[in-house]
Amino acid sequence: MDKQALRVIVAGGDSSSLRQLVVLLRRLGYEVRLAESAAEALTLMEAELSDLVILDGQLSAQDGITAQQLIKSRPRWANIPVIMLAARHSKTSQDEYIRFGYEGLLTPPFDLHQMNILVQEYLSTGDTKKRKNLRIPFTQPVTLIHCGKTTGYQPLNLSEGGIYLQTLKPLPVGAEVEISLPLPGMEPLTLTGMVIYQKGSSAEVLKAVPGMAIKFQPTDPLCSLALTHYISGILLKDLPTGADSIVSRSHPPGGTQ
Repeated sequence: MDKQALRVIVAGGDSSSLRQLVVLLRRLGYEVRLAESAAEALTLMEAELSDLVILDGQLSAQDGITAQQLIKSRPRWANIPVIMLAARHSKTSQDEYIRFGYEGLLTPPFDLHQMNILVQEYLSTGDTKKRKNLRIPFTQPVTLIHCGKTTGYQPLNLSEGGIYLQTLKPLPVGAEVEISLPLPGMEPLTLTGMVIYQKGSSAEVLKAVPGMAIKFQPTDPLCSLALTHYISGILLKDLPTGADSIVSRSHPPGGTQ
């Protein structure tokens, strides 16, 4: 569990693309500040440093360029990455934006996993681990089976690669377990896993939640696909579909385990 949610400032107008991106980032567990203009984004940064800035392609060219240049010109902000959310049908390429000084480009409609990888690329510095799997805050109780004993746990987050369970008495690292995830309208999904690290009560000093991280083991591809669909479904719930969506849904969601 991260010590605190990573902060992202998203700046732009009232476009549907921007609103959808804010929802996705918050559902992925980031702390998002929304600014209606580049100037407001800079004001937010003065008050509280951000880990990442995303500028909407709907901003005027002058606003976007001015904000990006100001961020990069100040020593306090110079290392904060700036990503552009391209306007729909934009013909400006990734290489061109990088030459302008941006670190990356999101071009709707984008793949959910590609968006996650891009954001992680610039948020994963220092002691923050880069995550290749989609991860969401998750608090629905689950059951765990270890050595024939069944125990209920309260999770903290869930990803395609594993789950973090809150407990003051974590199982030893290397313990093999089965996790049963309740899926709405479906049979519970059972996944095998292994405890890969634990945090005891002393972790409270570090503002981390005591518990244990479980890495899912390679299993039936259908189970992995069901888990990916479940996580993607939570992320995309109630968001626009079809031509109005910033996420490409032309193929079933799938990630690297």
